[in-house]
Amino acid sequence: MRLIADNLSFHYQKNQVLENISFSVQEHEIVAILGPNGAGKSTLLKCINKILDIKKGSILIDGKDIHRLSQIEVAKNIGYVAQRNETARLTVFDAVLLGRHPHIKYRLTKNDILTVNAIIEKLHMQELSLRYIDHLSGGELQKVCLARALVQDPGLLLLDEPTSSLDLKNQVEILRLIRIIIDGHDVSAVISLHDINMAIHYADRIIFLKDKRIYTICTKKDITREMIRDVYGIDVILHYTEDYPVIIPVQY
Repeated sequence: MRLIADNLSFHYQKNQVLENISFSVQEHEIVAILGPNGAGKSTLLKCINKILDIKKGSILIDGKDIHRLSQIEVAKNIGYVAQRNETARLTVFDAVLLGRHPHIKYRLTKNDILTVNAIIEKLHMQELSLRYIDHLSGGELQKVCLARALVQDPGLLLLDEPTSSLDLKNQVEILRLIRIIIDGHDVSAVISLHDINMAIHYADRIIFLKDKRIYTICTKKDITREMIRDVYGIDVILHYTEDYPVIIPVQY
């Protein structure tokens, strides 16, 4: 699924948050959104998902204007994983099944159950299926949220800091799963992250936000020290390993 955001702007009352944002995402592509705290990363994802109404510009998914679609139609096209996910007294299976809501007309079908089971198996969550989600670790809960988004059968995944509060092993596992899903299905993804090195390793392209606007859109090979210093206000060293850089902050 192809996403095109054209000249998008958003503000909360008089507070401008995003201004003249334009970019595209191709099928099988992961685009990471990076930038300092308050740059508008989460707001941008919410605008794409129609949680927030943009004040100017357009968002097209496969040529369809997102703001002319119903919320059910949006949910059929976009799987969204929020930065913070509330827990409830639900089993993992039931929590994932909630993702089928946009496709259910009158009652659950055999296909709904098969879809949920298939995603749970794909993410190696069979042993968690009957556990309650309020008893899960952070990494396990994040997998559940990813699975719930995937059973929507979306063409686009929006993930707001999916590695937040996870240890290094779980960060790698979640991003590796996302990479496998994008590579193996007709899906694309936009992910907001704080970890530049994780973005470099797993994303195809990176959008840097600064001062309400896009500072630059680049590949990992295009990243420079000057770019990081301009966006984050900190000097770094770029150490190249294999075909991509590792960002190392200069110690003061």
